[in-house]
Amino acid sequence: MTKDNNTASHDGLFKKLMETQIGIQEFLKYYLPLELRQEIDLSTARLEKESYVEENLRKLLSDVVISVKKKDREKVYTYALIEHQSSSDKWIAFRLLEYTIRLLKHHKTKREKLPLVYPVVVYNGIKPYTAPRNIWGLFEEPDKAKEIMSGDYELVDLRSMPDEDIIGKGHIGIMEYAMKHIHDKDAPALLDSVLSNFKQTILEDRKMDYVYLKSLLWYTSFKITREQKSELSGIIRKHLNKREGEEVMRSLAQSYIDEGVEKGIEQGIEKGIEKGREESMVKAAKALLKQGVSLAIITEATGLPKSRIEKLKKGF
Repeated sequence: MTKDNNTASHDGLFKKLMETQIGIQEFLKYYLPLELRQEIDLSTARLEKESYVEENLRKLLSDVVISVKKKDREKVYTYALIEHQSSSDKWIAFRLLEYTIRLLKHHKTKREKLPLVYPVVVYNGIKPYTAPRNIWGLFEEPDKAKEIMSGDYELVDLRSMPDEDIIGKGHIGIMEYAMKHIHDKDAPALLDSVLSNFKQTILEDRKMDYVYLKSLLWYTSFKITREQKSELSGIIRKHLNKREGEEVMRSLAQSYIDEGVEKGIEQGIEKGIEKGREESMVKAAKALLKQGVSLAIITEATGLPKSRIEKLKKGF
């Protein structure tokens, strides 16, 4: 796809005018909002030579970026992002947003605050201009999209959220409670607290093969110390019957195995699949020992000899 000769001529004329200082200053004088125009120093306006258009689009699009400093803060810039159009492009607002993001990304690596970016479309087509004037016009429900997407993002601040509010949320509450207290409780205490505060939810979790409880054990595994290994298993036995407790620990063991085998084989391709598998089993066994999983379950899950696992245990 290429631009026709007329379009190319329009682009060429527009760019040539924008290469002159007087052209830049007059354009900003006439087309920037009055409030913004009063804040800037027109004498500092200049054409940015760097392109903010991807290489494969550079010949298809006309992009002019003008930077200008504010009067009261020398290091703060305002940018005018100017695009020439000879036809109504439905997606121009979206493309301008992409350019703006690219410009902001470029700018943020050099300064602490982002600049203002004022997008402008110069249109000289034959037909009336019909393209949406902003990104919201591209949504099926413009007003709702603007209301939801232009305001502050939703902040789920777990640190300031009362525990009782979290506990009342059921399954999602387990995740939030664990994430809130992972820094101020050791792993056994956190597990005990969850099992105590979410009894009804844990009962419901049992119907789903304890998917949330297993995820909690996996999440806290990095905080387990050598001294806490048996304590963790004791807490499981305290809140669950023997059969369910062993089932949870066995499933946890299998999740370590599955994850370890996948990574081990991937990393061990050059060494040989079997060696990669064995190394992953050893890593999984160490992680399970740290969790306080019994030797019998680890042996069953990994396939490693009991003597090998006992030797690994002595190395902790």
